[in-house]
Amino acid sequence: MKKNLMINLWEAVQWEAFDVDREQEAKLMAKEIRGHLKSRFPHCKFSVTTERGWTDSIYLYIKSTPYENGSIYLEYILNYCKELVDHYKHCYDPGDPYTDLPASYNVYTHAKIDYDYVQREMRSEDILNDMKLFDSCLEAKKIAEKEKEDREFELYLLEEEKKKMEDRKRVAELKKKMQIVENDLTVKELDEGSQYFIVDADFAKLNKRNTLSEYQEEVAAGKSDSQNVLITKEVDFSSEEAYLHFTEMLLSHFEFLNNTGGSYTEDNRFTSEVDYYQMDKSERDTVEWASKGVGVYFNDVLMFIIDSQRSSYAKYVGLVDNAYLQKSSPFKPVLSENELNKFKEQADNITEIALDVIYDLNIHGIWADEKWTVFKNTFKSYLKAAGETICKEAIRQIDSSQLDFKKSFYKILSEINSIPEQFANSGLEKGEKITLFQISDWGCMQASKVTLDSFINTKYAQYDKAVKVVFKPERKRNLFSTHFYGDLLVYRGWHDLPTEVLHEVIKENNMTITRSKFLSCDKKQYDEILAHFDKQNIKPVINTVIVN
Repeated sequence: MKKNLMINLWEAVQWEAFDVDREQEAKLMAKEIRGHLKSRFPHCKFSVTTERGWTDSIYLYIKSTPYENGSIYLEYILNYCKELVDHYKHCYDPGDPYTDLPASYNVYTHAKIDYDYVQREMRSEDILNDMKLFDSCLEAKKIAEKEKEDREFELYLLEEEKKKMEDRKRVAELKKKMQIVENDLTVKELDEGSQYFIVDADFAKLNKRNTLSEYQEEVAAGKSDSQNVLITKEVDFSSEEAYLHFTEMLLSHFEFLNNTGGSYTEDNRFTSEVDYYQMDKSERDTVEWASKGVGVYFNDVLMFIIDSQRSSYAKYVGLVDNAYLQKSSPFKPVLSENELNKFKEQADNITEIALDVIYDLNIHGIWADEKWTVFKNTFKSYLKAAGETICKEAIRQIDSSQLDFKKSFYKILSEINSIPEQFANSGLEKGEKITLFQISDWGCMQASKVTLDSFINTKYAQYDKAVKVVFKPERKRNLFSTHFYGDLLVYRGWHDLPTEVLHEVIKENNMTITRSKFLSCDKKQYDEILAHFDKQNIKPVINTVIVN
């Protein structure tokens, strides 16, 4: 290390990195640091020590100087000391912040003013002059930094003004192009009889792009999905200039796109979003959806489709090169006309019964809240007296304008189909043999042949609606009990379930291989059990699987 010549304080506290050996022992580092400080700050006293450990540490303390504790002079000396000891530190393993594994260093360093710091009482004329020089240099630095900040701020203001001018120019150009688009455009709203489908339009997996070419590149790369779109509005360009402007500003807001687009289905099983979200996942997965969209034409030729999802810009864009127009719906009705009429008639009947309850009890306007319990219980009794049943298929056919009834019937259905109420209405008696089917905690179907002793409604863990059943298992003498609170099938009598119902049985090479048809916890296993026994005209006395 090059020995420092006598330099003034201001020059001494200016840090400049130099080469050091970071692989040497901590004691040798401390020796170098000690010598460096002694030559650079001859009027100051330092303590540089080391401590052995898993990783060695270097401790640097400023013991005494001619400067007052808390002064700017001592602050600058301390900062230099921190830079110096940290210069010897090397990180050889950054660690892992995601597992709280800390970084590893060759040495840990500390630089502080000593707790028993002492300011020398006598200061020579040279030191006083040195302090004045330091003050003047510090002031000159502050002035230079202020001038630099002022220059940078002026450049920033000029740059911001330039950006604003460019933005104003860009906005003006955009407005001009938008005006060209709107002046050239012919917009046609399609009534229900004039609407049509575009089948197998290609929608890129990316979305919210500003130019048509970006969507075309994505579709050309095979990154797209085919969708059916119901066209509810047409826009037609006659000018190539206007059309090209529009294809380069798809994220701009246009009034003719406002409140267009959205999802669409012709599934006749339900009539509102409430019905859809009351379905279980497996049933929702069977619903076929299409989009509503705006057909963009140029000289009467369909160029692409926009689904704005009820906003006023082209959120999704579909290409039509591989698509075709179809006037009739591509969807097949899920329910037959007879099934649909049956459920609609049932929906009318239960709605009429609800109206009779409200009229007879004179609870108009309050039946759904403060008189809910009275309404619910009376409705159930009226329902039973009329020999009518309530099911989710019928509730779905209630017109969406009667959402209060629809939501209330779903609540009542959930209660009717709950485990406590089904057990209460089952007619099961003590000593009766029953067979229970339930998916176990391990995810596989569990069949239990038991002799019923008793059951009571209760709460279990977080479940408000549960039943505690006491029973004697097949070939057992003692009574057992368990709580039921979820999906469950109960049949009167003891029944065996053939292996082939839920498993594939393969016989080959004198071996029999049994393999499950279902994944763990798959509720479709219940459907197979229900179908198997239904063929034998055996109905479950309790079936909570139908509850959504």
